[in-house]
This record gives sequence, structure tokens and C-alpha cells, in this order.
Amino acid sequence: MKKCKIPQFNQNELKQLQDEELIELLFIHEDRVPRSVVEEFMRRGRPMIKPLWDIIAEINYWTGPTNKYWAVIHATYIIGAIGGREAITPLIMSLKFAGAYDYDWITEHLSAMFGRIGEPAIEPLKKVAADKSNDWMIRTIALEGLAAVTLKASKYKMEIFDFIASFLKSDNEDLNVRGIAGSILLDFQLDRYKQSLIEFAKLEQEIKNQDFNYYPNFDGPAHIAELFNEKNNKRLELYQRDWLEFYNQKEIEQRQKRWKRERSWWRRRLDHLIFRLTFEKSMKKLKEEMEKDKEKNSSE
Repeated sequence: MKKCKIPQFNQNELKQLQDEELIELLFIHEDRVPRSVVEEFMRRGRPMIKPLWDIIAEINYWTGPTNKYWAVIHATYIIGAIGGREAITPLIMSLKFAGAYDYDWITEHLSAMFGRIGEPAIEPLKKVAADKSNDWMIRTIALEGLAAVTLKASKYKMEIFDFIASFLKSDNEDLNVRGIAGSILLDFQLDRYKQSLIEFAKLEQEIKNQDFNYYPNFDGPAHIAELFNEKNNKRLELYQRDWLEFYNQKEIEQRQKRWKRERSWWRRRLDHLIFRLTFEKSMKKLKEEMEKDKEKNSSE
């Protein structure tokens, strides 16, 4: 199979570009932007956060054509890679837009980005999680981001996980939020919250018995106990993802193959639909002509 054409830049070429020209590459090359471009953004560092933030802040880009779709993803990834306190507000804005417009490419990696920033992200994420005007998914990603912070700033571990546990224990909290909070605590296998998780699993069983459509977060109290009895059963992949793998050549090539397969599938579907419509139209016309001939023969 012929390999897709991936743009190639050497670092000297990229260093010669103005900031605006570097930004433009994010729009031109869509999901084929190579890692060398990202590395140049990172080399220029924090001054690039503002122009990247401007991309995130443009709401029309989130609903616009493909090149703008990928530009907001790039802007988020690169701000996350640059990191620091200045990255927090743009990333929270991206979280809210990505949640609203179903950008899985972003929501699946934000917790790791916040985790990489560390302690400065704690209070902003707490505010997002506690704000019930936010969608439950946005709030739970903020909780996941807080959990990820503990991998870098372990001295805040007790404070953060007690905060997350408060959502699990609250009877006034959205069940989705409670369930994800519990899943986070289970991911980190913290014995301190084992009983709270078991009690929530019991509650979910009671809800399921009354509402067949309710989909529980856990398989029951016994399963919770079983998971805690297993050694080294932490599930931390979500909190440690390397979102910059997106820019590896192999990943870029695999995406292009995927898009080609999907376009081919839709092309076949469209061709089949056109054939059916054309066939039905021809049959209708033939039937009308036969009816006319029949009427003509009858009159004669």
C-alpha cells in the first residue's frame, strides 16, 4: 500500500518561520502535522500559548470545516505540552468546548495534561468539578485531572482524593459524577475509600432493581471487594497518556489509512444508494409507459 504523504520540515526551516506562519501550518496540514512542528512550538515556549489560545477561543473553529477541527486539537495538545500555569485557563476552555462538541480527541487526554502541569492546576480544577452548572462529563474530567496531579505532586494526594471521595459520598450529587468519582478511587486502589465504594455499589444495585434502564458503574459490592484484594491492580493509563504520540509518523500513517477505508465505505454506500434510486426511477418510468400502452390498447 502506498504510504501517505506526510509533510517534512527540518528544524532550521521551522526556526525561520514567523509565529503566524508556524500557526498556519496547523490549519494547512490538518491531522498530518509532523512532530517537528510541535517541537518548534515547544522550543518557542510560553509566548506561543496566547496565539494557540486564540484558536481554542474561536467558537466557529469548533463547528467549522476539517482544517479548523484539527487546529483546535493541535492548539490544545501543544498548550498541554508547553505546560505551566499559563496553560491552565486555555485548557479548561478547551475542556468545556470539547465536552460541548464531543471532541474525544481532546477529552481523552486532558486529565494527563493537567497531571503534567501539577500543583498549579489543583484549585482551578476543583472549581470546575464543584460547579454544577457544568456538564457532568466536564466535571468528571476535572476530577480525573486532579487525580493525575497526584502522580506528580504526591504531597497533595490525601487532599485531592478526599475531595474526589466527597463527590462519591454525596447523596445530592449527580449519579454519573458519583460513579466516575468512584471509578477514579478504584483506579488508584486506595483502601481508605473501599467501604464508600462498596456502599455506592449497593446503592446502584437497588437503583438497577427499580430501573431496568439504569446502567451501573460497578458490577456490585463483591466485585469491588475482589478488585481491592488483588495486588498491584492500579489502572493508571488514563492519567499518564502521552498525547504527543498523535504526531508520530506511524500514528499519522495509520490515521490516513483509516480515513481512506472510511471514505471507501461511504463511497460504496453512496454508489449503492444512487444505484437503487436510479433503478427505482427507471422501474417507475417503465411501469408508467406500460400503463399508457395498456390504456392505449384498451381504447382501440
